[in-house]
Amino acid sequence: MYLLQKMYYCSMKTTDSTHEDIFQDWLDEAIAANIVTVQIKHPLPRYELCPQVKVPYTKHLITKQKEITRELLKPWTYTPDFIFYWNSNYLGKLFVPYNKRSSIDSKHAFFLANKDVTGAYFSIVDVKASINRFGRRDSDVIFPLAQKQLYNIKRLYVQKTVVIPLTKDDPFSTLLGATWVPQNYKSELYYKRDYKRDGVVLKREGDCKVPWEIRSVINFI
Repeated sequence: MYLLQKMYYCSMKTTDSTHEDIFQDWLDEAIAANIVTVQIKHPLPRYELCPQVKVPYTKHLITKQKEITRELLKPWTYTPDFIFYWNSNYLGKLFVPYNKRSSIDSKHAFFLANKDVTGAYFSIVDVKASINRFGRRDSDVIFPLAQKQLYNIKRLYVQKTVVIPLTKDDPFSTLLGATWVPQNYKSELYYKRDYKRDGVVLKREGDCKVPWEIRSVINFI
């Protein structure tokens, strides 16, 4: 598990999330291959899940009192990581509507999509790291609440997406295992030098680090 976790931090990019970097590389290749037609770029919409709460407040001045309002609770907002539109030719192959999934679709379609008023399909994605040996994080509690509230008020489904499988994960439940590995990240999945433990070579330079099939977008298509 340690070796797979270590791979997450090998990227030379300096943005906040290595996982989001990988997803962006994946998305760029999907657009180039005409699997995805449009990506909604920054600034992404910020959805208000719960409004600000203000309450009456009495401000005592030297000669009088003034009745004002004061913030009791801040507004609860949510901004997803990615929003993008699909080429409809990949309906049932890579995505299905979130409310029309079948057992057959479950074997092929990694993404669950929303449908806009024009009939176009789009996905809203929140990229999360797989749970590691340190256990649950705050976001593992907060995200499901935001996910439910966004659906409740907007009827929009936001999909939690794990990019890279850990040893315990089913590769087909993660982006790179179920679809393809972006070219920019592919080299990170192979050993760049012999891996030794106690003087014994366990893996050779060029050996694959992962036990699942590494595909390119061309292989996937």
